Amino acid sequence: MFRRAFGLTAAAAIIAFSFGGIAQAGETQVKADDIVKTLSGNTIVGVWSGSHYKQYFGEDGSTMYIAEGSPPSPGKWRANPETNMYESWWEQTGWTPYSIVDTDDGLAWVSGGALHHFEVMDGKQISW
Repeated sequence: MFRRAFGLTAAAAIIAFSFGGIAQAGETQVKADDIVKTLSGNTIVGVWSGSHYKQYFGEDGSTMYIAEGSPPSPGKWRANPETNMYESWWEQTGWTPYSIVDTDDGLAWVSGGALHHFEVMDGKQISW
């Protein structure tokens, strides 16, 4: 019985890590409906891989990502109600899922087991 339970737990951990991780203590995964309400028509700002960025989320599913000092990168976005994951599409990668969690320090992407906090700004504010 222990081997079976351990195997199922290990499999769940591998799946969760593969899809951006799961919420830890003090973190709550944001549901798909709330992802749409939070991002649609708004801009987020944060730091990813050491680069400051802004990203606008159109209500039509389009998105524009701009890392400071770099040209804009257009893409697509959606929230999957079956998995409660945010999904983004970029020409280089295709569709990729990420969890968004609400933490004591605000909202954050979960990627590779790390949290990437961001702030939401009203409307389209992507110019530097």
